[in-house]
Amino acid sequence: MKLLCLETATSAAAVALVVDGVRIAEEIPSTQRHHTETLMASVASILDAAGMSLRSLDGIVVDIGPGLFTGLRVGLATARSLAATTEVALYCTTSLEALAADPRAHEFDSVLSVVDARRGEVFVQAFGGSVNGVRESIGAPALVTPEILAAMGTQLVGSAALVGDGALRYAAMVSGVTVIEDVIVPSPASAGVLVERDRRAPVDPMVALPLYLRDPDAVANFTVAAQVARLTPNGG
Repeated sequence: MKLLCLETATSAAAVALVVDGVRIAEEIPSTQRHHTETLMASVASILDAAGMSLRSLDGIVVDIGPGLFTGLRVGLATARSLAATTEVALYCTTSLEALAADPRAHEFDSVLSVVDARRGEVFVQAFGGSVNGVRESIGAPALVTPEILAAMGTQLVGSAALVGDGALRYAAMVSGVTVIEDVIVPSPASAGVLVERDRRAPVDPMVALPLYLRDPDAVANFTVAAQVARLTPNGG
């Protein structure tokens, strides 16, 4: 399979090309939330270098989250548009799956993927051993506090690793677990390899949705403002 893989769940924008389960190319054009400005340029660059076109692909892989709201919207909108326009299959992975699938974590018995959710929280999911190169998920993706993350770290079986920008940020709170410091951004190449190994089914581009796990900042701010207004009906 020839897979174009897009990653925008964190502050980084990344693009990869995976062919028959092998990473051919991977670029991280920005780590400063410049998803809109850099994503399509990187797509064009990778395809041109490989001598491929969008219509020659077998699939487009996109990270649906959890992660940063704006980045997820840009990545998913781009992937849906490309898939619908070219009639190429669309495949979805999560940021937490992609982190756990990173080759640098393969030597560990279990992995805890952690994405910084800001506001003093993290998105997290635990993974156990692998079958045919695909790690078994332990529980569903969740939004938790660093204190709960620390407790989850103590429950991992065998040799254990933490991956993701949230793992790096809260490493000091989790004892007895190795933090892989160079696995910060979910790798789009790892996501592409995962799709092929997992024999994942394609998704209708019109129904593919982001995995947020909580309301966007704008909704949260509106809710707080409404609560304040109810408490102070006369403006004071």
